Amino acid sequence: MRSATNNGLNTVTVKKRKLAKLRSAKMALLQQLFPQPGAASPGLRFTNFDDKSQQRKLGDLITRNGVRNKDLKVTNVESISNQVGFIKQTDQFNNYSVASQDLSNYYVIKPGYFAYNPSRIDIGSIDYKRDDQLSLVSPLYVSFYTDERINNDYFLDWVKTDHFQSQRQRLSEGSVRKMLSFSQLAEMKFPFKSYKEQEKVSTLLKLVEKRINLAEHQLTLLRKVSRLLLHKMIL
Repeated sequence: MRSATNNGLNTVTVKKRKLAKLRSAKMALLQQLFPQPGAASPGLRFTNFDDKSQQRKLGDLITRNGVRNKDLKVTNVESISNQVGFIKQTDQFNNYSVASQDLSNYYVIKPGYFAYNPSRIDIGSIDYKRDDQLSLVSPLYVSFYTDERINNDYFLDWVKTDHFQSQRQRLSEGSVRKMLSFSQLAEMKFPFKSYKEQEKVSTLLKLVEKRINLAEHQLTLLRKVSRLLLHKMIL
């Protein structure tokens, strides 16, 4: 039993190292597929895409969403979590809603629309609506939608890069928690490519993320098995 327990612990260690390597590989790949701060082009591009890489002003590619819930037809209030993206407030806060009783000033979020928390975008509190159900977000949020030439997943991948973060730090205001307004976001330079190449970039990063999720799941199961073996050994 002691040998089995030791083997289990050793396997957990191996899996943890593998997971760490996968995460590091994804971050390295992410930084290569997008320009570094101050650079005009990414360090890595797919073959057969030799058109000149451009940096376009983001304000020319996104439109602010100003649709309010004036008729009170939408009642599904959501927040943006940096872990799962859009989430019902009652799910995020254990069946408790922090929404105002008057929802008329809340933004209506349609499929494909983005929303972000301007004081938490630095930790990834941004997502786009992936399902077909209309929802609402607090008027404290910023909401927008992208031009048809922009792949939404590519946009989200870009938000995770140093290229985005360096611009966010420069443009944000506030001393305690830096706020990023829509007008400041619109001033950013966006690494514009053909839609097909954007799609290839996001598809590759999704594949790596699937490998990471699988490794996390395997590690969770191994830890449970190891704890069970250890418990039996103690008994």
